[in-house]
Amino acid sequence: MLPFAAIGVFWMSLPIPSQPAAGEPNGLFARLGRRARIHHVYFLLAAFDLAAVGTGLYLSHRMQEILAANISSTVEWGALQNTISDVRRAAATANAPGNDIFATHDLVNELGKWDTQFEAFEHKLEDMKHQVQRRIPADRRAEAMMHIEAIDTVFEQLATTSTQVFDRYRRGQYDAAAPAMAVMNRQNAELIGQLDDLSNVLHDILVTRQKSEATAAESMRSMEFMLAGMLVVMVLAVTTFGHWIGKRSQRQYADLDAANQRQQELMRDLGASHASVLDLNAELDALNRNLEERIEARTHELSTANDVIT
Repeated sequence: MLPFAAIGVFWMSLPIPSQPAAGEPNGLFARLGRRARIHHVYFLLAAFDLAAVGTGLYLSHRMQEILAANISSTVEWGALQNTISDVRRAAATANAPGNDIFATHDLVNELGKWDTQFEAFEHKLEDMKHQVQRRIPADRRAEAMMHIEAIDTVFEQLATTSTQVFDRYRRGQYDAAAPAMAVMNRQNAELIGQLDDLSNVLHDILVTRQKSEATAAESMRSMEFMLAGMLVVMVLAVTTFGHWIGKRSQRQYADLDAANQRQQELMRDLGASHASVLDLNAELDALNRNLEERIEARTHELSTANDVIT
């Protein structure tokens, strides 16, 4: 781009010859006068240069946007997956007291742990539901909400069955508590399965989004090729224009040099003519003096003759 600017400055700084006098050949001046229209090419190349730079800036800005969106979505969906993992672990932890009671036989302690862990599990589940509803795109929200509703249903069933296990164990109905524990375990497994399905849906959404971003980034490659083509065309145009200007300048200065040489020849001819005129003037002066002398001598002779006669 710097050679382009240098060529433009050089060409625009070239002097414009003065117009010829009347009757002087004007082909050279008419040709040199066209320089006033040649600067339009310079403006055209400058516009092309700005278009190439603008395209490059847009391409860089767009790629940065795609990269930032990709990083943001990866972090966001990673945090959501971590939340689901926390809910999954909380579900397993909340389910443990209903099984451990048959090993520890400590109803009060296991029931207290169940209350604490189940409450923590419920809070984590509500937080997960809030994040899913906030971050899921509208076109995939129905699918995710279906799994969330299934999780709510299984959670209520699990809470009811867990209460039945502890209630039957407290009343000494161990034979009835054991089947309830088995149902509780199945419901917990179903809850974790629904969480896994929800996690798969979120993963599929993330993959779809990343594919869309990859497609957008891929589409930028065509702009990269276009920008490269614009740069090649610009370099070729500047090179061609500079070469043409150089040759044109050489022709112009050659014409000016020829005109100066013709002018010098005319000045020499004029000097020679002036010398010839001076020589002629000297000869005329000599003839005039000779004529004056002869007239004066003849006049004297006539005067003498007249004196003799009289």
